Amino acid sequence: MDVNTVIQIINGVGFPIACVIGLAIYIVWDKKNMQKTLAQLTDAVKDLSTLKEGYAELRASMDNLNLLIRKITKEDSADD
Repeated sequence: MDVNTVIQIINGVGFPIACVIGLAIYIVWDKKNMQKTLAQLTDAVKDLSTLKEGYAELRASMDNLNLLIRKITKEDSADD
């Protein structure tokens, strides 16, 4: 939209109405962008939830390995 078009709209309907139209267009544009952003954030939260579950499984595996290492170390100490 060029400057002449904006001036014609303001002259045709008046400045307050032109402002309302401009703000309505901005609100619609902002709402569309916000929906895209929210969808991206929702996907990011889902990804983080998946990573958190994987981290919990990894931690459990590491704890089991630590227990096994301690057990083997104790057995080796007892044999000496």
